[in-house]
Amino acid sequence: MAKLRIAGVIIPNDYKWFYDYFEEESTCPADVQQAIDTASGEELEVEINSPGGEIASGSEIYTMLRRCGNVRITVTGEACSAASIIAMAGHCEMSPTSLMMVHRVSTRAEGNCNTMDKASEMLRAADEALSSAYCAKSGMSQDEALSMMDAETWITPQRALELKLIDGILCKAAILGAESDDDANAISYGGEDDAPFGAYGFYCNKMDANKTRYYEVVFYPKVQGYVEGQDYKTKESTITLEYDELSFYIFQAECGKYKIEARFESESEAQAYLAELFAGTASVPGLTTAAA
Repeated sequence: MAKLRIAGVIIPNDYKWFYDYFEEESTCPADVQQAIDTASGEELEVEINSPGGEIASGSEIYTMLRRCGNVRITVTGEACSAASIIAMAGHCEMSPTSLMMVHRVSTRAEGNCNTMDKASEMLRAADEALSSAYCAKSGMSQDEALSMMDAETWITPQRALELKLIDGILCKAAILGAESDDDANAISYGGEDDAPFGAYGFYCNKMDANKTRYYEVVFYPKVQGYVEGQDYKTKESTITLEYDELSFYIFQAECGKYKIEARFESESEAQAYLAELFAGTASVPGLTTAAA
């Protein structure tokens, strides 16, 4: 697998010699083209840790990676400004400790009122053009994207996943106990206010052997929830848990005896069923609920 590291400032090709001379980290479109050529059609693994830079170069790199198609992007540190546009170019995951930042385009201008009006017109046009990358990735409207940019929004991995700006969070499988990071995508979890104490579940987007997409719900009963002929409300348990900064439950004990799995064609059906499981109202063959 070929690898490409997008780090430092995003710059035009003509500036590369200057940054190299002063040993400053940077990335230009020519660097990306070289990596694509080296990959020769194989999957290209792209790592991003960049504060952003010149928008035309960022747009060129975004377009290159979109045309390449076979890319897998990971935000390892930060993907800010123009670098966040590049992150929209393909399947993208973020490290749990990374950040993304989106904002409006900025520039410098000098001249009379007509010059300033033209500069403002150019900036608004650039904002609209760049916002299309967020819209294409997430399905959000242009107004939503521009509002996000207007506020200079700093985005955590979990929030980026909720906004559908990324496809997953790196190492999430280890946090959630899923078989792989891909299986842990499109995560849903029970918070302290909406789940039986100790219940643990999620749904994930998967693909079967026939290349058919489906949504799988996985649910583990814990202190309360689904048990065979018992009510865990009155049963002692040694399970301890922590509530970490990523808003996931991490259990310091093995999963419960029972594991509930269900398969659905649509994400909305999976979400609804998981919500019923957490509420203790879902129908599960062979099991009774503490809420019943």
